[in-house]
Amino acid sequence: MARATPALKRRGRPTVIALVCLLATLGASAQQKTGLDWDGTAPSRRSLQWTTSLPPPYPFTAMFKVYPRSIPVANDRFSAHWFRGNSGIFQFGTGYCSGYYGWTEYPVPNRSSESKTEVSAGQGSGSCTDRVTRDNSGDPSNDKAADAPYTTYGQWYSRAITARFTGSVYEHKGYYSIAAGVGPSLTVTSQRFSAWVRPPSDSIFMGQTGDNGSGKSWGGEARWEESNAILRGLQFYDALLTPTQLQNRSSCETDACVLAQCAGDPPCPWFLNMNPTPTDVSDKSGRGHHATWAGPGRPRLWSDGSAAAPAAPAISAVSATNVSTSGATINWTTDKASDSQVEYGATASYGQATSVAAALVTSHSMTLSSLATGTTYHYRVRSKDASGNAGLSGDYTFTTSSGADTVPHVLSAVTATNIAATSATIQWTTNE
Repeated sequence: MARATPALKRRGRPTVIALVCLLATLGASAQQKTGLDWDGTAPSRRSLQWTTSLPPPYPFTAMFKVYPRSIPVANDRFSAHWFRGNSGIFQFGTGYCSGYYGWTEYPVPNRSSESKTEVSAGQGSGSCTDRVTRDNSGDPSNDKAADAPYTTYGQWYSRAITARFTGSVYEHKGYYSIAAGVGPSLTVTSQRFSAWVRPPSDSIFMGQTGDNGSGKSWGGEARWEESNAILRGLQFYDALLTPTQLQNRSSCETDACVLAQCAGDPPCPWFLNMNPTPTDVSDKSGRGHHATWAGPGRPRLWSDGSAAAPAAPAISAVSATNVSTSGATINWTTDKASDSQVEYGATASYGQATSVAAALVTSHSMTLSSLATGTTYHYRVRSKDASGNAGLSGDYTFTTSSGADTVPHVLSAVTATNIAATSATIQWTTNE
């Protein structure tokens, strides 16, 4: 800052930095901390996106603050925080592995309290393999759980992903916890050796991945790999920030703070919104790169006053009872009073759902009727508490009973043998 001030004076703008610093001071006290709270259940499409006038993908820096929570869907793995790639099918054509990069979490090995950190970008030439091992790993080619930085659920992280072309490789580096450090034990780097292939609909996403064209994520998951997390502190740069700049700017909680820093230590953001809300995802950098929403849904609003939004109901003891030829009763429990709904169908895509039973209870039971005889059904349950926090179970199955056989047997080859005065042997065959 001290070295930059004389340069500002020589250009005849001695009051600019003072004004920005004054705004930062006022903003720090006046701007409320807010964020976008996805709960991981994806009741509808609700991805934050940027689709127009995107800068080149290299160099680029994306910074954000995240409060991750356990993914509520047992059979889905990924939790997408930030991605750049196609707004459409993932395998869009030749070179598709060179047309994306981003940051995701997934619970390996199926942990309830933490997840593995992954920097997603195709490695090698034409390979879509991603990287999860930390940069000081003793075995960097092996994506071992032991060599990955783990995300602990229920705490805030300041993170960044940087993308650059070194002259020989395309490097994507994830900074796992900037507050804890920027060294190789806290970074994950994925390299690609083939040039960037611009997808047909180049976009940036947060909260959910792109839609593959059939209402699912790039990876084919029905919930678009939605995060169960609060996301805020959004800073995107069409430049590569240094580790020191990342540390300095991650300390900011307001737009004014970021603008004050970049005035004396460029670059300034391509997009900025430190405290987004579902109704305000506009660009505060002054460059006009406003975000939009994909789909009709919105995440919830989070605001400071508590460390995180209330937890979703925990669902347990899911079972199917009273299974008959055309019906079944679905039962489950929750740890807090919640409403009830069951999704069901012949596949794990479901396709049918009961009406929501609005009564807030902890012991849930719903009856399914008009089912097909002798058919295996997939089902999962949803429960939402009075505050709107939604829980979603994993996938379960049951099979309806076969109907009673009402078709008479066909008898043939009836014979009488061993005929005596008081007895005889009668024999015949049936068709079943």
